[in-house]
Amino acid sequence: MQSVLAAVVAALTLAYYAPSAHAMLCGRAGGEMHWPSRLAMYAAYGLFFAALASGLPAFGPPGPLNYLGAIPAIAGVWLHYLSVRGLGGSYSAGIAFSKKPRLVTTGVYSIARHPLYSAAALFFLGMAILLLSPVLAAAYALVLAYLAYRVSVEESALRKKFGKAYAQYSGRVPATVFGWALRR
Repeated sequence: MQSVLAAVVAALTLAYYAPSAHAMLCGRAGGEMHWPSRLAMYAAYGLFFAALASGLPAFGPPGPLNYLGAIPAIAGVWLHYLSVRGLGGSYSAGIAFSKKPRLVTTGVYSIARHPLYSAAALFFLGMAILLLSPVLAAAYALVLAYLAYRVSVEESALRKKFGKAYAQYSGRVPATVFGWALRR
């Protein structure tokens, strides 16, 4: 049973990172990442994946509750795919802008300004539930803190780059899909 859970975790992780990897390999991931953000990302994601690699569920053999984690993880994978696809040539692995920056407000970006970070929150929540580990729960809190920091840094850069257009967009579209869901 643990080997099935390990295979599920591995498959979901590969599926989550595939759209970004594809964009980077196709040369569509321009922009150098802001260094404080890069360090925060490495710390948060590194701790999370170290906790993930340290073992399977802390509370005995996996059960049905573990597999419920697949729901937010799959939602995160799908949202990540839609987000990268929606950005197209404007996708950037960093906070800096791609060579052809444009303000994307359609598709998934019509319901959330930062669906990629919403996707990460869902994906990592799913991983934490899949493995039911207290260490992963703590690591997930660090991931959420990183995502909140990253949104604030990116908001500042977008306001500076797109000015009034971004101010209008942010006035009608919430930052995350969670804000959109709460509005509904």
